[in-house]
Amino acid sequence: MKNKKSSRLKQCSYLLIKKLLFVSIICLLILQKNTPSSAISILRVEPSVIELQNQAFFNLRRGDFLEVFKKCEELLTINKKSILAYELLGVSYAGIGRYDKAQELMESLKDVAKNSSLLHLCKGMILHSQQKFDEAIAECQESININQDNPLALSVIGRLYIDKKEFDKAEEYKKTAEMDPKDASVHLSIGNIYSRQGKNDEAIAEYKQVLTLAPDSPVGYNELAYNYAESETNLDKGLEYALKAAQLAPKDASILDTLGWVYFKKNNFIKAIENLKSAVELGPNSPTIRYHLGMAYYKNNDLNNALNEFKNSLAITERFNEVLQSQEMIKLIASQLNQTQ
Repeated sequence: MKNKKSSRLKQCSYLLIKKLLFVSIICLLILQKNTPSSAISILRVEPSVIELQNQAFFNLRRGDFLEVFKKCEELLTINKKSILAYELLGVSYAGIGRYDKAQELMESLKDVAKNSSLLHLCKGMILHSQQKFDEAIAECQESININQDNPLALSVIGRLYIDKKEFDKAEEYKKTAEMDPKDASVHLSIGNIYSRQGKNDEAIAEYKQVLTLAPDSPVGYNELAYNYAESETNLDKGLEYALKAAQLAPKDASILDTLGWVYFKKNNFIKAIENLKSAVELGPNSPTIRYHLGMAYYKNNDLNNALNEFKNSLAITERFNEVLQSQEMIKLIASQLNQTQ
């Protein structure tokens, strides 16, 4: 009898050790991606929550923000007060150009998640949209300091240095990103750097690699489509990719902007206006989308609406890639309207 009790005790001890080991491993994994408080909280969350969190992080790394939204909705169904879910939502809103929603979430979390890698990243992306490059770099760098396994922050910093015309520093971040060639987000980051350097062939090769590693990535299809539109090298292929991206992410402002811009390049101004208006509704504070819509109106001989959109683009900020074009179009349209009066 004594031997049986001893055997059962050993079995229970063995099972307990296995469970503790499993929890310890999970905590270590979470620590790599988040804060100690998140790891501690694993002790009282369900395995399904851990799986959803990992899936959300996986899709964030791929730049698949729409999938992150889905996972966060599931997380919030289980726990309406999940800070991590709201942090992920903030970054994803910034990723699709909804900076107003990202800002709203960031403000609501600033007192409860002060040392969060995701919150610093979100703030950096918002500052980037406001053309506050140095502040944005500082926030993204802080995000990396907290969590070094952070390809999205690296990608944003690379784009920031390109926007600042500091190409040597952008190249440094490209080399850092190249350390993990099997990560789709790495190729997305490198592609973005090449694209902003005007190296379209190299950018397209990187974006195709994104799709090889992540075949359902709307961002990969979108970047390919936009590069084909800008270079006007293969507009039919660009439209194919843009339509695929819109199918995967129909509520993403940047993706609808790309689709509208491809239609513009193909001289289908009615379809261009249709998609660009939808993009403006989803991302009203993007000066580039406003500029694109203005160009579509202008080519469709709607001078008044075109003039309004060019003015709207400059009212948002005077620090964006198409600022000079917007200013020139305002002068041109004003002159044309004066001649018709």
